[in-house]
Amino acid sequence: MSNLKKVAILGAGVMGTGIAQAFAMKGHEVMIINVYKDAETAHPIEVMTSNLEVLCENGVFEKENIPEVIGRVSRTSSLEEAAQFADIIFECIVEKLETKQEYFAKLDELCPESTILCSNTSAISITEIAETSVHKERIIGTHFWNPAYLIPLVEVSRTSQDIRMKS
Repeated sequence: MSNLKKVAILGAGVMGTGIAQAFAMKGHEVMIINVYKDAETAHPIEVMTSNLEVLCENGVFEKENIPEVIGRVSRTSSLEEAAQFADIIFECIVEKLETKQEYFAKLDELCPESTILCSNTSAISITEIAETSVHKERIIGTHFWNPAYLIPLVEVSRTSQDIRMKS
């Protein structure tokens, strides 16, 4: 049995797609949660495939591994489905406090208490984002550098609440 966590990504824009690709490349099952208009306009699978082809052209990835990586990625528009799937969820949506609070409150309610909830924000306080959630201690900031699938650098921050992560 694998120790790899199941990862959900809220948002299919540049950062969400890059983070999803980074985890899929490392063997994790990934579910991208479509929000807003991304359900109609975002094409994360196509973007990831293109990114992987560029990596192949530059000798840092093997072409025969592309289907395996892409095969680990699924999409949904259901927060409920993602909440049941994921061990960890990364939020990569618009930089608006109220919108982030709304999604984190929903995810906090839907997800088992063991699920870690992360925001990719670079500017908004994690404590403020967690303000409307019940389990504030499991909400963390994970600011990935862009492109996330190439730059292995993540700034991690926590709320002002005690952190009591469960293994």
